Amino acid sequence: MKMKTLKFISGLCLGLVLLFTLTACGASVFPKVKKSFEDAGWTYSQELADSYKNAVESSKNKDGEAKEVIVTVHAFKKDLINFAIVFEFKSTKEMDEAIENSATLRGALEDAQKSELVNRNCFLLPIGITIDSDEIIKIFQGK
Repeated sequence: MKMKTLKFISGLCLGLVLLFTLTACGASVFPKVKKSFEDAGWTYSQELADSYKNAVESSKNKDGEAKEVIVTVHAFKKDLINFAIVFEFKSTKEMDEAIENSATLRGALEDAQKSELVNRNCFLLPIGITIDSDEIIKIFQGK
């Protein structure tokens, strides 16, 4: 009887660990990125995010058709001339698939994936005029 109980508890624990691992791998890192920027004194800018979102949505493919929007655009500002644009994919897998299926994205993001401009399912476009881009990247990475 004790052996069955021990096996049941072991199986339950293993199942919970597996479930937690799968959930953690699929979850977006954006909430942590947002908290890092806000803790560093940056402000989320819906207006700026909407401007970039409109630019992404208005882009056309080679046939003149609207491209499918595969990212959520977020923007943070420190002041009038320092910004951080974060492109959030639904998952890391979706980001990898988008890069694989698009020559334009592949050219733009393939090298960036190996840098600190990518944090799991998010890609950073740092725009620092008076703030060094490395400082923006450190905030993005939560360092």
